[in-house]
Amino acid sequence: MSRLAMAMRAERWKQADASGLSPVQAEIVTFIHARGALTQMVLAELLGVTQPTASDAIAALKRKGLVEALANPSDARSRVLVLSDAGMTVAATVSEMPDRIADALRGVAEADRPALARALSEMIGGLQRNGAVAPQRMCAGCAFFRPDAYPGAAKPHHCDFVDAAFGDADRRFDCSDFHEAGEVQMG
Repeated sequence: MSRLAMAMRAERWKQADASGLSPVQAEIVTFIHARGALTQMVLAELLGVTQPTASDAIAALKRKGLVEALANPSDARSRVLVLSDAGMTVAATVSEMPDRIADALRGVAEADRPALARALSEMIGGLQRNGAVAPQRMCAGCAFFRPDAYPGAAKPHHCDFVDAAFGDADRRFDCSDFHEAGEVQMG
């Protein structure tokens, strides 16, 4: 696992550097691109960094013209961060899975991918439960997810949001339709 994490981090850092960003700045751009407007506090939590670290990275992104701060419609005391047009262009590059990681994933046999997705989901769920990572927008933590709704079927799980069955290979790890459940559901 540490080798995988090291390879992913190294490839992400290369992507960030090629775009003139630090790794934290690239992650901020990626999160805003995937999730829309976010506050500095939410970004710090998602990144697992301190408020001052997030603040420094955001200030640099503002100076580069990649991020803008707007009034927060749900809290007049805070601001939300959005990508500028230039930020959207950069996000398209740094948000992609690095080529070498994508190539390695394509090397995993099609038959093994469902088990890999299930194992990763369970590991991330465990990290969420013990507070090591911020909650992720993945099936296992979603109110719409019904694990093993169809035991023994090729597509054993059900998503109530789209009203469809799906298998482990189709699990989502960052779903825009996510609605937080009371606790992470396994299955």
